[in-house]
Amino acid sequence: AMLMGEHDFLAFRGAPRGKSDKIKFAAQDTRCNASDITVSVTSDDGWLNSSVITIAITADRFVYKMIRFIVGSMVGVATDKLDFDDLQ
Repeated sequence: AMLMGEHDFLAFRGAPRGKSDKIKFAAQDTRCNASDITVSVTSDDGWLNSSVITIAITADRFVYKMIRFIVGSMVGVATDKLDFDDLQ
């Protein structure tokens, strides 16, 4: 719920690659409106005995590598490598 709504996702944007990206990134609006975030876990009782975690994010726009960094942060909090308050 913390990521829902309109926020500036600059902290979740990847670094620019090269001069053209730096120019594009300087003009890019990093405010996005996340309208839905769903996390689901599917267990496989087969020989691998594994689980698949699916994270679906719906927003009006995304910034470069935003989803990758959001998911990484969620994993960090779940594995106690990040404190939840660090994301705020």
